[in-house]
Amino acid sequence: MDYTEYLDYTLKVLNDNYDTGFDLDKIRTEYNKNTDNKIDVNTQKHFVDLYNNKYFVSMGNYKHKNLPDTKLIIDRYGSLSEFLKLVENENKKKYKKENREYTLTKWKYYLFWPMTILSILSTPIAITKTNEIQKNQDIIEELEQKIEYMELEQSKQHILPLNHKNQDSSFQTSSDKENSIRKRN
Repeated sequence: MDYTEYLDYTLKVLNDNYDTGFDLDKIRTEYNKNTDNKIDVNTQKHFVDLYNNKYFVSMGNYKHKNLPDTKLIIDRYGSLSEFLKLVENENKKKYKKENREYTLTKWKYYLFWPMTILSILSTPIAITKTNEIQKNQDIIEELEQKIEYMELEQSKQHILPLNHKNQDSSFQTSSDKENSIRKRN
């Protein structure tokens, strides 16, 4: 049988009467009046056997009181079931975290040697590719310099005849001079 609701009710009543304690039979009769769930004497004996000295303790004369830790839980969280839910959620989070860490560690273990071997084998390939790229860049730079030089040479060849023409303009005929002036304007 699930005693969660009855346990919460009992612990709250015992918490309210912490200094003097309270009779569990009176708590049972109040609980039976206030709720639809009915607790009989045999069920209460089983309940006391389960939770005595765990959450509450007997003071004698049929009176019981909460343990100090139980009182702190009831004061802080309102009920034992809320506290137990919170602890269960924390345990689930902790389990998930430990499971993730275990899985990650397992993957690290299984992947260490293959990754190491792969990196050792790929290092010479990477060095070779880097050297090829450097050689290609050097060739490209040389070609660019040759192209620039050739363009410069071509422009010099084009400029030289113009210079000769300008120098020879003193020997032009008058009609050539007029045509050149018209072209300029």
